[in-house]
Formats: sequence, structure tokens, C-alpha cells
Amino acid sequence: MMSFDLYALTGGMSIEAIGSSLKHSTKKTKLRIAFCGDSITADAAGSTVWNDWGWVTWFRRYFGSAVDVQKADVFAVASQGTAHLLATQLPAVLAGDYDICITMIGTNDLGSVDIVANLTTFYAALDAAKIYAIAIPILPHSDGNAFSSAQATEAEMVNQYLVDLFSNSRSGRFINVLPAITDYTTGDAASGVLRDGIHTTKQGAHLIGYAAAAGAADLISQPYFNVSTRNQLYHESDNPRGNIAINGNMSGSGGTLLNGAVGIIADNCILQRNSGAATFTLTGSKATSSLGFGEAQLIEPSGTGDNITFTFRSSSQAAPTGISPGDILEAEIDLECVGLVGIGYLHAKLDCGTIDYLDGGNSTANGNVPADFVGKLCVRGIVASGENFSVQLSGATLTGIALGGSIKINSISLRKIY
Repeated sequence: MMSFDLYALTGGMSIEAIGSSLKHSTKKTKLRIAFCGDSITADAAGSTVWNDWGWVTWFRRYFGSAVDVQKADVFAVASQGTAHLLATQLPAVLAGDYDICITMIGTNDLGSVDIVANLTTFYAALDAAKIYAIAIPILPHSDGNAFSSAQATEAEMVNQYLVDLFSNSRSGRFINVLPAITDYTTGDAASGVLRDGIHTTKQGAHLIGYAAAAGAADLISQPYFNVSTRNQLYHESDNPRGNIAINGNMSGSGGTLLNGAVGIIADNCILQRNSGAATFTLTGSKATSSLGFGEAQLIEPSGTGDNITFTFRSSSQAAPTGISPGDILEAEIDLECVGLVGIGYLHAKLDCGTIDYLDGGNSTANGNVPADFVGKLCVRGIVASGENFSVQLSGATLTGIALGGSIKINSISLRKIY
């Protein structure tokens, strides 16, 4: 059986540029990626949100709208192992229109199942179907759930098998995320990255997700929604892939400050504390965009958190000509956080009728928002009749914690995708 390595064949060319090597037409604007595994992967796909304590959420945030990753693409199931991978997850992946399959599995099989035999069958099936495989290693545990010596030895053997399997392979690659979370003095997971000795905190998920994304970045092209140098805005006929957002480049200083917000806010934008006593303040100011040009909106929380939420949002706008009920829109917030303290969660939301899933949890459980990160929060919605549009970034403060740091919003985009 002839296998293929898209990266090796093209010397770094993106998958979308290859054409005949893929089973899918290059007319697709985005790669489709499936995720297989157990609870460590399944954690990301909550019932109504992309949980920020799941690493797939952060993988999505690394690429934003460059990838097409929806909840239905996460086939991982809690408490399962490689037998379930073969019997249930593999058939679902093969039946889908996927270009890449990313898999992290094996923890639940240690000491009881021939993991290597099952993974050999799994990856051979992906190869036969011309689905590019990405293998993520079995992660170390910590605290009361640390691996026994025998389990650690077997996990290392499985991980080495994956390294060898994809060494100079033309069908996939191994991405080593272990340095991002491992305390090599003990061999266990580093402090703060796991919430129960097995599953990730928000910080751990961020580290794993971004390490995995960085290892796959050369495979994924950034989408060129609009190559015009004169106008990036949506127009029904002239620029149907343009930005619908009312002030996506965060220009101006005429926005609205409400309930505990002070300073300067970009035109057609609103910043507010949503309720609660005046124990904390949100200060808005303008900054230079990290995208290399234009303005950005800076938000700095101060005072003491009180478990109350806050919101930055674009002003409500009517649907422009060419946007109809039933259309699917995708919003992306390009975000940069520095030195955040006392923030329990941040999530993106698109109000346009029926939302898909919030990008980011709405719970302060399982760790705080990482203090420092750059990301693209991405969420979809279905247009409802007569509904206006608004893109939102919401967060929650932790009770009794002195707040600090900054949130920079470089841009907001809103585009019609279907």
C-alpha cells in the first residue's frame, strides 16, 4: 500500500495547495479535522460551549476561522480506549469528509489492552483512506493519580511506538506535546496543568492545545477571505466574503461606557459590568493593533472581583442586503491577554438568532483563564428573521481576587460562510 506525506511531498506547502494528493476537492475553503480519543479530548466539547479546560478549544483558538472544527467533529468519548477507537470512532471518521484526524488515546488501556496492535490497525485504516494522521502522546498524570512504574513504562513504550511509526512517514506525524506540561524531575505532569491528576485545567489545556497546533501549523493555510487593498467590508455583490462587523478594526473612540466602565471605547462598541456592586472597574483605552496596522481596543480590569460578569460587544446592527434568514455566520475575535489575574473565564458569543456554541466556557471551575495568551475566539450562528447582529466577548471575575492585567482586542470579523 502506498502511503503519502503531504508535508514531505511538497516541502512545506499547505495541504490545500496539493490538489490531487487529497481525496477532497481543493474548492473547499477550509480543512476539516476530526478528533479522536478519550475524556482528555472529549472535555472540550460541552453541551452548549467549547469548554476552555479542553485542549481542542485552544487548538481552535490558535487557528480561529482558518479551520473548520465543530463539536460534531470531536468523536472522543470519556472512559474509552483503543477498542472503542476502532469500533466506533474510526467508522465515524471514515464516513466523514475529513482531511486530518488528530488522536490522543491509551491512558484507559494501560495494563489491560494491546494498545500498539489496535493503534496499528487504526492508523493503517486512516492511511488507506488518505486521511492525514496526527498522533498525540499519552500524557503523564500527577498527584494521587500518578502512573505506577509499570504504567509509566508502558506509556513511554506506546509513545515511542508512535514516534517510530511516523518517523519519515508519508501518512502522518507525531506531535510531542509532553515538554509543554511535564515536570521532568518527577516524570509527572507539572503543577497546575491537571485538575484531578488526569484531566486538564484551563492552563494545561492551553499549553497542550497550542503545542499541538504549533506542530500542525504548516499544514493549515490561513484563509484569504478578501484580497482587496481598498475595502475589507462586506458587499452583497462586490465583496460577499468581506467583514460584516460594524467596526471590526476597532477604530475611533466614540463607543459607549456603562455600569463600571470608564475611559475610551472604539466606535459602535459597548463596554460594561453586567451587574453587581461597584467592586471592580473596567478601563478602556486605545492601543496599536498587534496585527501590524490600525488600532486595537484595550480593556484593563482593576479592583476586587465579585463573581460578576462583564461584556465588550459590538453595537447591534441590522442584516445587510444579501444576508438572509438561515444563513450561517462566523464571528472571530482576535484577542491578546497579558498578565490577567482574577478572571475565571472569557468566551465569545454571536447574537444573530440561533447560536452554535460559545467559544469558551461560562464556568469559573477547573482553573483560571491563563494569564498570558494570544488567540482567535471563533463562534457561529444561524441568522433568524428580523434579528440584529452583535459580536460579544464576556468574562467573569473571581470573588475576592485583586484584578490585574489587560485584554487587547485587535479585531472583530463577522462573515457569511454558508
